[in-house]
Amino acid sequence: MELGIRIKQHRAARGLSQEDLAGKIYVSRQTVSNWETDKTYPDVESLLLLSSLFDVSVDDLVRGDVEMLQETARANAKKLNFWGGLSLASAALALLVLTGGVFLFGIPGTFFVTLVPTFACAVAAYRGSRIMKSIDVVTTAEMVALLEGKPINRDEAKRKQYRKCVAIITIIVTVVSGCIGAFIGLMAYKAGF
Repeated sequence: MELGIRIKQHRAARGLSQEDLAGKIYVSRQTVSNWETDKTYPDVESLLLLSSLFDVSVDDLVRGDVEMLQETARANAKKLNFWGGLSLASAALALLVLTGGVFLFGIPGTFFVTLVPTFACAVAAYRGSRIMKSIDVVTTAEMVALLEGKPINRDEAKRKQYRKCVAIITIIVTVVSGCIGAFIGLMAYKAGF
């Protein structure tokens, strides 16, 4: 990315240290360092403050990074779709094995077979949530919208993200609760309760 280089050039041209720049745009010195080394990307508000401080447009500041941001957003969406799909498929498989094996055919060992897809579901949900935490999907989408001249609707993006998280958590809790309930019921049945 070229933004880190541009921030460093503008900062040096004005004789500012990373600490001085951080104080002027209300972030930490480490944040400025991360921007300059391309470890992270500034959010929309920070970009606006930087462009105002450096007296350049946001377009001039991020020139050349638009395509990279769009590619990053597409790659992140692809990863999230994969892990979300794997989570849903694993939960469905666990439920199918549990209902088909234990309840329909009375095979008690089937419960333990459901642990494999249940574990896969939990791992997939965990990976998806880690991706969402490690990358700021909303900020990247806001950045692309800003650069394309589209209105930024932060609430809508957060609502979509919230709905996805709630759906995944609900499915996981349902599957795990069902497995635990089936196990307890099976043990109670074997014990003669």
